[in-house]
Amino acid sequence: MTRKRWIVSLVAPALVAAVALGAAQAQPPVPGAPGGQGGPAGKRFSHEGFMQKHLGLSEDQAKQLKQIHEQQAEARRRNMQAFHEANKQLRQLVLDGADEATVRAKQTDVANLMAESLRMRVDQLKQIGPILTPEQRQKFVEMGERGRHRGGKHRGPRPQTQS
Repeated sequence: MTRKRWIVSLVAPALVAAVALGAAQAQPPVPGAPGGQGGPAGKRFSHEGFMQKHLGLSEDQAKQLKQIHEQQAEARRRNMQAFHEANKQLRQLVLDGADEATVRAKQTDVANLMAESLRMRVDQLKQIGPILTPEQRQKFVEMGERGRHRGGKHRGPRPQTQS
């Protein structure tokens, strides 16, 4: 295997993992999400804010969603920091021409961190689902789709296109 093919065979899975992680993280945040676009921590998706307005959440639902988010917020933050650091290290190893075993070990670290992030998101969605009405769940899914198509920004309904 040529050096170029070897590098591509190692970097490609990491790039796919990074894209998949980005897609997983592009799901709409729940009330109380720290930071992000639109202002200081906790303001972007306060229980009186975006999610409550667009999903038509009751005060009780908004409080429950905020509590769910806060339960995992620190673990998600630590996981994302570790993922970004491991991904940075992987890039550096590959670019520096590290041996294949070292690169594969770091690839495994990156993949494990991505899998953990996805597991946390799925666990969170499992907790959120029963709180929402069927109509709210559908809107929640649609918000995530719009966010992915627009760089994560929720700007209202997606324009209809002619086929």
